[in-house]
Amino acid sequence: MTAKLIRLRDAGTCSRCVCALPPGTRGWWDTEMLVATCLDCHSASTGEASHSAGPAQVLGNGRSDCPGPVSGGA
Repeated sequence: MTAKLIRLRDAGTCSRCVCALPPGTRGWWDTEMLVATCLDCHSASTGEASHSAGPAQVLGNGRSDCPGPVSGGA
């Protein structure tokens, strides 16, 4: 996956947990698949926290309605 941590320009949803990602949210953008992933799901898949995110964003997008990473097989 070719993903970059960016501030999303447009509203979207996480490709893994379907959490809403409003414009201005920091998230991972996959330039090949053209999908966004929230910080929680990306961190869960890589096993590391983002080094360029602020403290509130390391735990996710700071929204209580985001369920976080979905566990289980696909």
